[in-house]
Amino acid sequence: AIFVPGMKDEVSYWCRRAEKGCTECKKILGEELVKFLGPFQERRRQYTEDPRKLDRVLEEGRVRAEAVAAATVKEVRQAIGMTP
Repeated sequence: AIFVPGMKDEVSYWCRRAEKGCTECKKILGEELVKFLGPFQERRRQYTEDPRKLDRVLEEGRVRAEAVAAATVKEVRQAIGMTP
C-alpha cells in the first residue's frame, strides 16, 4: 500500500479471493520498489564514481552543522547566564 497506494484495494481483493498468488504480488511490489529506489541508487552511484564529490558534500554538511551547533551553544549560554 505504501509503494503502490492505488493498488491497495485491488491487491486486497486478489488476496481475499486467491485470484493472484503471493509471488505475483511480490513481483509487482518488487517492480515498484525498483522504481522508487532508482533515484537513490543513481545518487549513490554518482558519489562512488567521484569520491571528491562526496568529500565536498560532507565538508559542506560539517560547516553547516558547526554553524548551527555554535549558535545553539551561544543561545544556551545566554539562557543560563553565561554570556561570552
